[in-house]
Amino acid sequence: MIGGTRGFNYGERFRQAEADGTLEVRWSDGTAESFDHLLRGAVSLVAHDQGVGHEDLRRYLSPEQARRITFHPRMTDHHLSHVLFPRCNGERRDALRDAFDRGMAQLEAGGEIRRWVDDFKRGRYGNAPFPGDYWTLESPLEALA
Repeated sequence: MIGGTRGFNYGERFRQAEADGTLEVRWSDGTAESFDHLLRGAVSLVAHDQGVGHEDLRRYLSPEQARRITFHPRMTDHHLSHVLFPRCNGERRDALRDAFDRGMAQLEAGGEIRRWVDDFKRGRYGNAPFPGDYWTLESPLEALA
């Protein structure tokens, strides 16, 4: 049985596998509850984002409990986040989108995004550092078929 947290997006393949009975998911209302189920043996694994999961282990569990949990780098799905702009004013929406795209291009060209990902992996933003790769737009981790 797999632990999942309500409100998280695990991707279409995960949802379909649960719907057709390939996966049995025990849903929790929060990450702390999902990890509690894992530690008690009520689930065999918890589906969670790698980077956020390491931070949640640090936040919700004692160091002894956190040491009992590891991760697998294979993702359940690869999906991107999106920036939303209002529909009501097309001219303003387009201007905001174009400004955002220009800013992102400048950040990428200047290496800031790569530095931020590296800093995140080292734990610079208060998150727990973790080993291994973390997906980026340049090198997504891809699920094995």
